[in-house]
Amino acid sequence: DYRLQNTSPVRDVGNNAANTQPLDLAGNPRIFNTTIDLGAYEFQPLTGIIYVDKSRPDDSGDGLSWATAFRNLQTALALAGSGAEIWVADGTYYPDEGVGQTANARTSTFALKDGVAIYGGFAGTETLLTERDVAANVAILSGDLQQDDSQQPIITDITTVTGIGDNAYHVVSSNGNNNTARLDGFTITGGNADAINPNNRGGGVYNSSSSPSLGNLNIRGNRANNDGGGVYNISSSPSLTDVTLSNNQAINGGAIYNNGGSPSFERTTINANTASSNGGGVYNIGASARFTDTLIQSNTTNGGGGGVFTNGGNSSFTDVQIRDNEAGGNGGGVVSVNDSPSFTNVTISGNTATFDGGGVANALNSSPSFTNVTISDNTSTGGNGGGIANNNNCNPTFTNVQISNNTANGNGGGIYNLSNSTASLSATQILTNTAARGGGVYNDGSNPTFTNVRFSGNRATFTSGGGASNTNSSSPTFTNVTFSGNSANTSGGGVANLTNSTATFVNVQISGNSAGTGPGFGSGGGVLNEDSSPSFTNVTIARNRAGFSGSGVFNINFSDPTFINSIIWGEATNLVGNANNSNPTYQYSLVQGNSATTLNASSPSSNNNFNSTNPLFLNSIATISAPTTAGDYRLAPTSPVVDGGDNTANTTTTDLDGNPRVFNTTIDLGAYEVQTLPLAGIIYVDKSRPDDSGDGLSWATAFRNLQTALAFAGSSAEIWVADGTYYPDEGVGQTANDRDSTFALKDGVAIYGGFAGTETLLTERDVTANVAILSGDLDQSGTATNNDAYHVVSSDGNTTTALLDGFTITGGNANGSNPRNRGGGIYTFNSSTAQFRALSISGNTASGSGGGVYNSGGSPSYTNVIISSNSANSGIGGGVVNQNSSATFTNVIISSNTAIQGGGISSGGAVTVTNSTITNNVADADGNGTGDGGGIFGVGVTFTIENSIIAGNRDLSGQTPDLGGDFTGSTFSFNLIGSTAGATNVTLGAGNRVGVDPGLFPLGNYGGPPKPTPSAPTVLPWTLAATPSPPEPLTNAARPGLAAAR
Repeated sequence: DYRLQNTSPVRDVGNNAANTQPLDLAGNPRIFNTTIDLGAYEFQPLTGIIYVDKSRPDDSGDGLSWATAFRNLQTALALAGSGAEIWVADGTYYPDEGVGQTANARTSTFALKDGVAIYGGFAGTETLLTERDVAANVAILSGDLQQDDSQQPIITDITTVTGIGDNAYHVVSSNGNNNTARLDGFTITGGNADAINPNNRGGGVYNSSSSPSLGNLNIRGNRANNDGGGVYNISSSPSLTDVTLSNNQAINGGAIYNNGGSPSFERTTINANTASSNGGGVYNIGASARFTDTLIQSNTTNGGGGGVFTNGGNSSFTDVQIRDNEAGGNGGGVVSVNDSPSFTNVTISGNTATFDGGGVANALNSSPSFTNVTISDNTSTGGNGGGIANNNNCNPTFTNVQISNNTANGNGGGIYNLSNSTASLSATQILTNTAARGGGVYNDGSNPTFTNVRFSGNRATFTSGGGASNTNSSSPTFTNVTFSGNSANTSGGGVANLTNSTATFVNVQISGNSAGTGPGFGSGGGVLNEDSSPSFTNVTIARNRAGFSGSGVFNINFSDPTFINSIIWGEATNLVGNANNSNPTYQYSLVQGNSATTLNASSPSSNNNFNSTNPLFLNSIATISAPTTAGDYRLAPTSPVVDGGDNTANTTTTDLDGNPRVFNTTIDLGAYEVQTLPLAGIIYVDKSRPDDSGDGLSWATAFRNLQTALAFAGSSAEIWVADGTYYPDEGVGQTANDRDSTFALKDGVAIYGGFAGTETLLTERDVTANVAILSGDLDQSGTATNNDAYHVVSSDGNTTTALLDGFTITGGNANGSNPRNRGGGIYTFNSSTAQFRALSISGNTASGSGGGVYNSGGSPSYTNVIISSNSANSGIGGGVVNQNSSATFTNVIISSNTAIQGGGISSGGAVTVTNSTITNNVADADGNGTGDGGGIFGVGVTFTIENSIIAGNRDLSGQTPDLGGDFTGSTFSFNLIGSTAGATNVTLGAGNRVGVDPGLFPLGNYGGPPKPTPSAPTVLPWTLAATPSPPEPLTNAARPGLAAAR
């Protein structure tokens, strides 16, 4: 066989001009490797597997086995033809060694070839590609031509290494190759592109108009005087997979510089690279680079883009982490200039910029998109936009993004929008960011839009705008947005609108924010408007806090905001502050502490505003708790503002919850639309339930709190309440420890206590065995304190369809100002005719009137009720006060109550008492001996008292033990009265007995009320009249509906 071997001295030494044939004797191409060979046969390139092993003595082998492997990779490359694979054993290979190379030539490079795959990571014995171990058998391609670098064989710190001035410009290069050129399984190090173009770019890898496949590479310790210390791509689209680029250095693009083309990076790590100008990790200019499943970490630059600097090309980043990078200028993580890159499933965290954009800085018409992205824990140490800065006509979009825990020393902890930047955010959370101004967002002369966005826990540490600050003619739009738990050092805990900014708020909740509650003072706990006139439509502003003025809203310096279909609620005083010619307008709105008349006067014509009334939020948190994200400001179905708005003001199809904005024909007030009608039928309540998450339609899904059932109950509902203690400050619409909280009866709603929690019929309940307690002891101290509810139960103008049946009512302490000093147990007013049955009303107090019960007007009825051990020790009516009320009491015991006047009852109304016992009550509770009417005190009004016992009462003077005052026109029939001494105008009708011992058992805790003894001396002469019939003894057996006294 007279073919030539690869080591033949007559290869490539002929005269091409003498050749006249395209093929040699074997029919192969006549010229290979540029110059014709001598003889009849042209040496042909090797195909199949070519073996390289640095441990071989030289290149004298044929490269066809490990035993005859070439020593140098360059030799294998020179002989490799299309379809060849080059398998390279561990060792260090230099580009100036091998066939065709000149020692120490800095231009020497491992030039990739089409159709040739170069694989490193072999031990030198493998027979299958899958047997190699790249980590164990490190194959190094090194630019250290003279092998004199201070760090060998791999440069680990490019910033301190010496001796690289004579290294190769490009360790690896690809010129015009397609993707069949492959390099896989190597460490590339020691490249130093420090000459003139192109030898000042791409110290590790230089790709020109190429698309090579690069995989399983460690590109480390390379540098370039200009661009791309690790890799430089010009008009190239290489694919890099499972590649690590670390500790590389350049002016721009410490690791990678992409100039045009569409390079792709998959499962790539870009770590600890440096750039003296821009792009510590990556620099893109006009390149559509694609990064997937990539980590860009701990890169640094003196300029912009610690991790990435991108300028044109619309690159994409998917499943990428950009973290812990640093920029001496803008954009600790990313800088985008005049570009529209996309970020999907990306985390940008822990980055730092000296100036703007700790995480991301967008400038000059950039419009990047962020989808499913987390931007967190980034810092702008001396500028603005801890998370993101958008400057000069930038229009980024954010979808399902979390922007959290970012910090700016200047403005905009989360986002900074400047100079007509119109960012668009949807389904995004802006949480716990911090800045001097605009803790969450700072808009300066910009018009961003926020849709379905939540601002929570952000702080403005210097001045205003805890959640957002809008200034310098900004016109942002907030739709379906929540501001909660934000705080500002001075003003605008939730939002600050400044300097002619006209923000628009639609379906927005602003709750639990605070302003100026630390040192100094602040205004506008929820909203500050200064020289600005924003509009608020269907906005709920609730339970915000301010140190100075306007806990909800503060308007100053010609601010004229408009509120439509909105609720402002919190503290009745200091809720809205107006100063310096500011005049808000209200339409179809409710403002706590303001009457409809007052609100309507703010507009040119009446605008259907609401009187101050509880809007019945599902869970209203105390104002003092702000800043807080707690609370549920959805409305109960029976809220007075349901269906109370103006449909023509509505511009959205959904509310803040994403539910239809209009339900039941007319829009509600506030940010949320009630989606259900009030409940009818039986509603179940059981204190043993963990919470109110049930639907209340069975014992198994019962509400925990009675207030929740009341909030959901519609006309014709029955509320069945299991045994347990229920507090009026717990449940829907209530605020913990709010002394004004009360169980307010509702027309058409019957409330029944006394259930075990299993019954299916009303007749199955047992109020004695299953004691349901309504308690005003809000602090649950067990004693009367200034923390107790003023009125445990109240009835405001109810009709006879309002019923309370089967409860113990205790712990009320009406010791406030009028009317909070009346009716500790029950307070009825505005002509109520509610029904009260089978109740024990005990242990309640009032500093004014009616320790147990106060009836103001109306005709409430009390049947089978015990009113005992209540007190009005500084006033009148220890048990009951009737003021202009025609109340009726049937089968009632009024005992052991105390007051200065009217120990049992003090009445200024036409009261009817039938079959009742009034005993052991005391007037003159202050002990000065001047109290009147131990049992009853009348003030010249008509009583009708029949079949009753009024005896055993006392005052300390002994003057009016049972009756005191004026009883002109009153009717007494068939009663036993201990004494009428001291009372005037008492006319006794038929069947009365005076001065007779009623024979009551000694008063004590016998599990039931007092009753006549079997040895009573005389049965009252009931036969004197056909009607009314004689009373039965007051026992639980006789009256199953009567709650036992406790």
